[in-house]
Amino acid sequence: MKGKGPDHPFSRLSAESRPTLDVALFVGDTDDAITVRRRASLLKADCSVTVFGFARDRYRVEGARHESTVPLGTIADRQYVSRIVKLCRALVLVVRNKRIFRAADRLYARNLDMALLALAARFLLRTNAPLTYEVLDIAPILQGSGIKSRVARSLEQYVLNACDELVVSSPGFLKGYFSAVQSYSGRCWLIENKLSPHQVEGHERSRSESAIKKPVSQPWRLGWFGTLRSEESLRTLVSAAELLAGELLVDIWGIFKAIPRDRAIEIINESMYVNYHGAYAAATDLPNLYGSVDFMWCGDVGTINEFNDRLLLPNRLYEAAYFAVPLIAVRGNETACRIDEWKLGWVLADASAESIVSFFKSLNDSDYSTKVDQILAHPEQRFVGSNDIDALVRGWDSDLIRLSSKP
Repeated sequence: MKGKGPDHPFSRLSAESRPTLDVALFVGDTDDAITVRRRASLLKADCSVTVFGFARDRYRVEGARHESTVPLGTIADRQYVSRIVKLCRALVLVVRNKRIFRAADRLYARNLDMALLALAARFLLRTNAPLTYEVLDIAPILQGSGIKSRVARSLEQYVLNACDELVVSSPGFLKGYFSAVQSYSGRCWLIENKLSPHQVEGHERSRSESAIKKPVSQPWRLGWFGTLRSEESLRTLVSAAELLAGELLVDIWGIFKAIPRDRAIEIINESMYVNYHGAYAAATDLPNLYGSVDFMWCGDVGTINEFNDRLLLPNRLYEAAYFAVPLIAVRGNETACRIDEWKLGWVLADASAESIVSFFKSLNDSDYSTKVDQILAHPEQRFVGSNDIDALVRGWDSDLIRLSSKP
């Protein structure tokens, strides 16, 4: 596979000024929080953004749908045959909006199907706008050994050869998949799942309210926030809470995915020390949520996409570290390596209830206080991504991507 960038996979950025760029953002979910964040960041970086996107109808994020969106229909997860048909229909819609598409200086596609759609439209409409291919998760279909997976990886190799650059949210994706499996050696940008500045606006980093107010005799509070994919983790936390018999309280916030909600509630109800509080608004609720716990669970195992989850760095890592809440992870993945390297918490040998019990039985207030101080010693820029997309845009050389066919 051809290489396009400098020797080091994560490009260094120039600070050169640039004119406004027109960006066509291709997404599989216009309501996804990251889609909203990407669009807002591109606008802040002085780009003009048009979103070509599908809807999911499973939730609605404020500010997601706007007049600069070209709707492409609806799709559902893992319905690949149906998605092929809908992508063909979407291509027709993109071609019908050829004036908008041809005006784009840059194509930015999130995930494989959107990248293929953008490239097909680029071919049909005879433009040469470079493509940025963003991947925040390695889909299960790309991991198998069957014919469908081999075809999917071949299509992705085509995209990797055709794109100008790759964007990933974790070094693990580059090392463990794109280099190791897809032999990619082109330009790659690391844009981590950091907090947006507006999520912490007006908040000053300090010890969590729970830790400040906790008397020595009170139980520790362990949080598990976000998209909750691991039934094994849920059962482990419930078992550990029961074994500790009141020394540990578990607070769960978020949305269950890959776990039927009724079954999750049934498991939670097995312990009086575990409470599920429902969904939350990531844009506004994080200070209160993280201020109510002493630890954050980051040790998910046994998920339906375990290969991907071993490589990613989840949102809650950055959230917890910003709010000075120590993390607990399980050895053997990228998250545990980051927590070890940056001293953001503790890494357990395995994900058993017994390991959790042993950890809390041996923990003392002094150890906890030292760990919080280590976290607070990190600059907040490590956890808040105020300039990541702006830096990416500065790397786009507008002189090379101005289209001769652009009016």
